[in-house]
Amino acid sequence: MDNRPTRTIGQSFILKLIVLLTLVIFVYLVSHLIVMHTKSGEQGAISWKYFAQLSSTGEVNFKNLGDLDWYIGAEQSLDTIAKIRDRSTSIFELFTKTKAQILQLKLRVNDLKEITPIETQLDQGEYNNAYLLVAEVSSKLSASNLLPNTIKENLFALARLKQQQLNDLETLSPPNKLFMWTSPNLSMLEILFWAVFGVITNLLVNSAEYLRKQNFNPLERWVAYTKLIYGPILALVMVMAIMFGWFDLGPYKARVWTLPLIGFIFGYASRRTATLFDKLIAKVLGEAEKSINEGPQKLYEERTKLIRALKSAAEPKGFSEIKSQAKELANGLVESQLAKKDPSK
Repeated sequence: MDNRPTRTIGQSFILKLIVLLTLVIFVYLVSHLIVMHTKSGEQGAISWKYFAQLSSTGEVNFKNLGDLDWYIGAEQSLDTIAKIRDRSTSIFELFTKTKAQILQLKLRVNDLKEITPIETQLDQGEYNNAYLLVAEVSSKLSASNLLPNTIKENLFALARLKQQQLNDLETLSPPNKLFMWTSPNLSMLEILFWAVFGVITNLLVNSAEYLRKQNFNPLERWVAYTKLIYGPILALVMVMAIMFGWFDLGPYKARVWTLPLIGFIFGYASRRTATLFDKLIAKVLGEAEKSINEGPQKLYEERTKLIRALKSAAEPKGFSEIKSQAKELANGLVESQLAKKDPSK
């Protein structure tokens, strides 16, 4: 039994918490600087390329859209995705039309070597270069020949549409310049640190309040010590449950970039977090018992339905996507043939 005056014990305990908080902050900042130094630039961060694939011509195929809400937010992205899809259709139609017009131009130019580079630049999506080449060819034709002017207008429009695609795609990149580790792979460590910050902050607030009221109980120090252990662990588990969709925060949107805030809140309210965790356990065990009683048949039917839905979503929605998937299939066949010749690929 500690015989020191309660006030002295309380002051000593608060001082220890302040020292501990300072030490944790120092370790966090040093670790943060080391990680940021070793990971240069955008390495490890999520960009729009995780959600979309931009072809050389400017058409866009989307992927991993299920993660878009978690990293950015579906509400902010729906209009952008719709505009990109509509623009991809316009690009495909205009590209096909321009391709046919260039073939017509071949019939009116004696030197086909002047047309081949235009086709090459068009296929590569270098619309500005193709525009300049068409301008050179048009100077050699009669003024009454309006076909080169039409092709130039189309190439100008294609270049503008492709740039608009890039501009909209950039808005699908999550923020990566925040006061935290930008790699989602390190988000678990981020949560642990901020949960510890939350626990210590809560202990400081309560200890100072009890000391001010002169009813500080020295035995409560052991409760505080245990909070420092179970608080961050429970905070990490609860955040993982949110990430995997086991529950949500209602109107308080959870995103990967808000995880430190959520971790801090769970750590600060570690006692209520423990109660919340007990409810989650009861819910999970109840569902597990229900599933065991129903048997595997229902689970098999649900998974089969999900697989069918995924296959349906993966089917091409138009000629543009069929064309794109045909290109990917052809590239895959070529790569497989090369892999047979070179085992290292």
